[in-house]
Amino acid sequence: ANSSADNHKGNEVSIFELLKNQMEASVKFASVYPEFAMFSSKVANETNQEIRQNIDAEIGNATNSYFSDLIRQNIKSKILRDDMPDEFMINIFIYLISHFNEFLIHSNIQVDMENTVKIAEYLGFYVEFIEKGLGKNSN
Repeated sequence: ANSSADNHKGNEVSIFELLKNQMEASVKFASVYPEFAMFSSKVANETNQEIRQNIDAEIGNATNSYFSDLIRQNIKSKILRDDMPDEFMINIFIYLISHFNEFLIHSNIQVDMENTVKIAEYLGFYVEFIEKGLGKNSN
Protein backbone atom coordinates (compact mmCIF):
# COMPACT_ATOMS: atom_id res chain seq x y z
CA ALA A 1 0.00 0.00 0.00
CA ASN A 2 1.29 3.44 -0.94
CA SER A 3 0.93 5.43 2.27
CA SER A 4 1.14 8.88 0.69
CA ALA A 5 -1.66 7.98 -1.72
CA ASP A 6 -3.74 6.75 1.23
CA ASN A 7 -3.52 10.17 2.90
CA HIS A 8 -4.92 11.98 -0.14
CA LYS A 9 -7.37 10.81 -2.76
CA GLY A 10 -5.64 9.58 -5.90
CA ASN A 11 -2.17 10.86 -6.66
CA GLU A 12 -2.90 14.43 -5.59
CA VAL A 13 -0.04 16.16 -3.87
CA SER A 14 -1.24 17.75 -0.64
CA ILE A 15 -1.85 21.41 -1.35
CA PHE A 16 -0.04 22.20 1.90
CA GLU A 17 3.04 20.21 0.84
CA LEU A 18 2.99 22.06 -2.47
CA LEU A 19 2.64 25.36 -0.63
CA LYS A 20 5.57 24.53 1.64
CA ASN A 21 7.78 23.45 -1.30
CA GLN A 22 6.89 26.57 -3.26
CA MET A 23 7.71 28.83 -0.33
CA GLU A 24 10.94 26.97 0.52
CA ALA A 25 12.07 27.45 -3.07
CA SER A 26 11.20 31.13 -2.85
CA VAL A 27 13.21 31.55 0.37
CA LYS A 28 16.22 29.68 -1.07
CA PHE A 29 16.07 31.87 -4.16
CA ALA A 30 15.88 35.02 -2.03
CA SER A 31 18.84 34.02 0.12
CA VAL A 32 21.01 33.23 -2.90
CA TYR A 33 19.87 36.06 -5.17
CA PRO A 34 18.67 38.85 -2.87
CA GLU A 35 18.62 41.52 -5.59
CA PHE A 36 16.41 39.39 -7.87
CA ALA A 37 14.17 38.55 -4.93
CA MET A 38 13.77 42.23 -4.15
CA PHE A 39 12.87 42.86 -7.78
CA SER A 40 10.36 39.99 -7.95
CA SER A 41 8.81 41.18 -4.69
CA LYS A 42 8.35 44.64 -6.22
CA VAL A 43 6.85 43.02 -9.31
CA ALA A 44 4.51 40.83 -7.21
CA ASN A 45 3.33 43.83 -5.21
CA GLU A 46 3.01 46.35 -8.03
CA THR A 47 0.01 48.56 -7.32
CA ASN A 48 -0.08 50.69 -10.49
CA GLN A 49 -3.10 49.19 -12.26
CA GLU A 50 -1.75 49.55 -15.79
CA ILE A 51 1.58 47.91 -14.91
CA ARG A 52 -0.25 45.30 -12.80
CA GLN A 53 -2.39 44.28 -15.79
CA ASN A 54 0.69 43.91 -18.00
CA ILE A 55 2.45 41.77 -15.39
CA ASP A 56 -0.62 39.57 -14.92
CA ALA A 57 -1.01 39.21 -18.67
CA GLU A 58 2.63 38.15 -19.05
CA ILE A 59 3.24 35.91 -16.04
CA GLY A 60 0.57 36.09 -13.37
CA ASN A 61 -2.31 34.37 -15.07
CA ALA A 62 -0.63 30.99 -15.61
CA THR A 63 0.38 30.70 -11.95
CA ASN A 64 -2.94 31.98 -10.72
CA SER A 65 -5.00 29.69 -12.92
CA TYR A 66 -2.89 26.70 -11.82
CA PHE A 67 -3.44 27.55 -8.15
CA SER A 68 -7.09 28.44 -8.75
CA ASP A 69 -7.77 25.01 -10.24
CA LEU A 70 -5.81 23.28 -7.50
CA ILE A 71 -7.63 25.16 -4.75
CA ARG A 72 -11.06 24.49 -6.28
CA GLN A 73 -10.13 20.80 -6.57
CA ASN A 74 -9.06 20.74 -2.89
CA ILE A 75 -12.30 22.43 -1.82
CA LYS A 76 -14.32 19.82 -3.75
CA SER A 77 -12.36 16.94 -2.23
CA LYS A 78 -12.93 18.41 1.26
CA ILE A 79 -9.24 19.07 1.97
CA LEU A 80 -9.93 22.80 2.10
CA ARG A 81 -12.88 24.50 3.76
CA ASP A 82 -16.01 24.88 1.67
CA ASP A 83 -17.77 27.41 3.91
CA MET A 84 -16.03 30.39 2.29
CA PRO A 85 -16.32 31.55 -1.35
CA ASP A 86 -13.84 29.93 -3.75
CA GLU A 87 -12.63 33.35 -4.88
CA PHE A 88 -11.73 34.32 -1.32
CA MET A 89 -9.88 31.03 -0.75
CA ILE A 90 -7.96 31.45 -4.01
CA ASN A 91 -7.03 35.07 -3.30
CA ILE A 92 -5.95 34.48 0.30
CA PHE A 93 -3.87 31.44 -0.72
CA ILE A 94 -2.05 33.27 -3.51
CA TYR A 95 -1.53 36.28 -1.24
CA LEU A 96 -0.07 34.17 1.56
CA ILE A 97 2.26 32.26 -0.76
CA SER A 98 3.59 35.41 -2.37
CA HIS A 99 4.13 37.34 0.88
CA PHE A 100 6.09 34.90 3.06
CA ASN A 101 9.42 36.65 2.44
CA GLU A 102 7.89 39.98 3.45
CA PHE A 103 6.45 38.33 6.55
CA LEU A 104 9.98 37.24 7.49
CA ILE A 105 11.30 40.75 6.97
CA HIS A 106 8.47 42.18 9.10
CA SER A 107 9.45 39.61 11.73
CA ASN A 108 13.02 41.01 11.66
CA ILE A 109 14.43 37.87 10.05
CA GLN A 110 16.87 38.58 7.22
CA VAL A 111 16.32 36.26 4.27
CA ASP A 112 19.88 35.00 3.98
CA MET A 113 21.98 31.85 4.38
CA GLU A 114 22.71 32.50 8.07
CA ASN A 115 19.03 32.31 8.99
CA THR A 116 18.04 29.07 7.25
CA VAL A 117 17.14 27.26 10.50
CA LYS A 118 14.99 30.13 11.79
CA ILE A 119 13.37 30.54 8.36
CA ALA A 120 12.57 26.82 8.13
CA GLU A 121 11.02 26.99 11.59
CA TYR A 122 8.88 30.01 10.63
CA LEU A 123 7.90 28.36 7.35
CA GLY A 124 6.64 25.35 9.32
CA PHE A 125 4.57 27.63 11.58
CA TYR A 126 3.29 29.62 8.59
CA VAL A 127 2.13 26.55 6.65
CA GLU A 128 0.60 25.01 9.79
CA PHE A 129 -1.23 28.28 10.42
CA ILE A 130 -2.61 28.21 6.86
CA GLU A 131 -3.51 24.52 7.10
CA LYS A 132 -5.33 24.88 10.43
CA GLY A 133 -7.09 28.04 9.29
CA LEU A 134 -8.09 26.99 5.78
CA GLY A 135 -8.00 23.20 5.98
CA LYS A 136 -11.33 21.40 6.31
CA ASN A 137 -10.72 18.93 9.15
CA SER A 138 -7.81 20.55 10.95
CA ASN A 139 -8.40 21.59 14.52
